[in-house]
Amino acid sequence: MVEQRTAELTELTHYLMRVSEDEKARLAAELHDELGSVVTAIVLDAELVLKKLKATAPQLAERQQTIVDLAHQAAGLKRRII
Repeated sequence: MVEQRTAELTELTHYLMRVSEDEKARLAAELHDELGSVVTAIVLDAELVLKKLKATAPQLAERQQTIVDLAHQAAGLKRRII
């Protein structure tokens, strides 16, 4: 009886661990797809604005460079986390 309960608990523990790992993998894939496309769009748009500001408004371009740098940091963070 005790051995049977121990075996059942072990099996349940393994099942719960598999479910947890599967859920983590699913969330990582979803985050990679969704967050990746958003961060990439931000980087591209921020770089485009920076290019235009350098020619027309150098002071604003400095601020925009900060935004570009932060967007690149966000992309790097996403890669490290996911």
